[in-house]
Amino acid sequence: MRVDGKAFAEYPVTPSLVKQLEDLLIESADFQPLLDYLDRQDLAAGSYLIKQGDPPGSLYFIESGQVTAQLDQTGQPPLRLQTMGSGHIVGEIGFYLKQPRTASVVADEDSVVYSLTRESLAKMEEKHPKTASLLHRLVIHLVSERVSHLTRTVDALER
Repeated sequence: MRVDGKAFAEYPVTPSLVKQLEDLLIESADFQPLLDYLDRQDLAAGSYLIKQGDPPGSLYFIESGQVTAQLDQTGQPPLRLQTMGSGHIVGEIGFYLKQPRTASVVADEDSVVYSLTRESLAKMEEKHPKTASLLHRLVIHLVSERVSHLTRTVDALER
C-alpha cells in the first residue's frame, strides 16, 4: 500500500478499515489482502474527494471522518444527498458503470479515505480472487441498503 507516494511501512498500521469492512458482511470475511491494493488519502475539511462530472477513476473507502455526497446545481446551493462516515464506500456508481461522477463528495471534517483504482481491482481479481469476490459482494450489499433506504424515503415523501 502507498500513502501519499510513501511506502506504507512509514505509517502506523491501522486495522480499523479492515475491521469495518469485515463487520459489514454477516459471513466470515478476510479483507486483509485488500490493503495491498489501496492508496491512502488524508482529506482536509472542505476538500473534494469527487467532483460531479469527473471521470470515474476510483472507488473510495471512508476509514475515518465524514463526507457528504451532494448534487452541484448551477446558480443554487448544493443539494445534500447523503452524509457518510467510517465504513462507507463512495464512488461505486461511476466506478462500476464507467460513467462520469453523478455527484460530488466533499469532506465535512478531516477524513482518511482509501482509494481503489480499476487497475488495482483487476490485479486483485487475478492474484486474490476470493478477496475481490468479497469486495464485490460487499459493494452489492451496500448498494442494496442504499436503494432500500431511498425507496423508504420516497415512499414516506409520497404519503
